[in-house]
Amino acid sequence: MTGVQHALPRLAAWAPSAIRYDVVECLRQVLRHHDVETSLIVLESACNLRLVSTETVSELIAACPGPIAEQLARFDPRSESGSETRVRLFLVRLGYPVRPKILIPCVGRVDLLVGKSLIIECDSHAHHTGETHYRIDRSRDLNATAGGYRVVRLTWEQIFLTWASTQGLLLTHLRARGYRRPPLARQFHPFTGKNAAADRYLHRRPDFCH
Repeated sequence: MTGVQHALPRLAAWAPSAIRYDVVECLRQVLRHHDVETSLIVLESACNLRLVSTETVSELIAACPGPIAEQLARFDPRSESGSETRVRLFLVRLGYPVRPKILIPCVGRVDLLVGKSLIIECDSHAHHTGETHYRIDRSRDLNATAGGYRVVRLTWEQIFLTWASTQGLLLTHLRARGYRRPPLARQFHPFTGKNAAADRYLHRRPDFCH
């Protein structure tokens, strides 16, 4: 009992700000103690928040055991959320062709493009709620479907709270192989990104068609 009584004041004396860890060391611990999916979610989120560089992430991955490093090589700094990382990794592991952050004329930049024509958007409460965002999303979806794309929108809850059932529903879409069909018209082809000026303009004006 005496030991416990002495331990409590010592613990209470520590302020939360008194314990600090380097971001790189935190990432190293994640890689050491967590699965590949969790590690990629954390690495890509840290990179998106500019807490670390892609070079630092590459060094951390290279330091992992061979089989783990091979799986972590799926790291993609273009991911902007853990939701996108999880869905993309699910598709990649099953061998589906998926590209993140593709700019599509008349639609704008989409989270994931599977094959030629399946768009998957990973919606968060922070960026997809409210009247303005709702209206923009519906306009984008209308333009996309008019151009021959199919749009699937997933919420954070579907990706993290009911992920098992969500995977099954995604597989239903994928097994229909509609993602192999090209868009209807040439102007709806994914933007290549070779013209930086046009790339920036399309990002600002998703309703612009050419």
